[in-house]
Amino acid sequence: QFEDSRTAYENAVALAEAAEDNAALTAASNELERLVEGLEARAATQATAEAFNNAVSLLSASPTPNQAEEALGMLNQVMEAGYDSTRTAFYYAQAYNAMDQGAEALPYAEAAVAASEGEADRSGYYIQLGLAHMKMGNADQARSAFEQTQGGAWESWGTHYIGQLDSGGTD
Repeated sequence: QFEDSRTAYENAVALAEAAEDNAALTAASNELERLVEGLEARAATQATAEAFNNAVSLLSASPTPNQAEEALGMLNQVMEAGYDSTRTAFYYAQAYNAMDQGAEALPYAEAAVAASEGEADRSGYYIQLGLAHMKMGNADQARSAFEQTQGGAWESWGTHYIGQLDSGGTD
């Protein structure tokens, strides 16, 4: 009922001005200002969450390079808003990997792996790390990363990519 509160404070300001009641005007104006600041912060938080969710949606399947580039723009918006997380680094790595830019993906993948220490299943982070190394031609580092997926939700992908390394192929 924030809009109702805003209307009530705006009415209180108008009544205080009409009554020339400076104490009431100051109190109502201050409360209105705090409410408006809170609403603006809430809207910014919602916009950041929406941008993050849209980026994740674009990257959820096998994104095209154009989808990955669009997702990067959204992730940049998220970071500019001050949101930083292991998941954001993961999605940056995924977007760069989808654009075949392993060198750009690598620091984000490394950051996601480092920040995920202590999580039960880090296999997804290791997939992005392995893909970044694979795209850069670092077969040994890619294999090492893919081996870390064993026992995790992404284990089958790790096995798939190890098979590609063994056959000399890429994906």
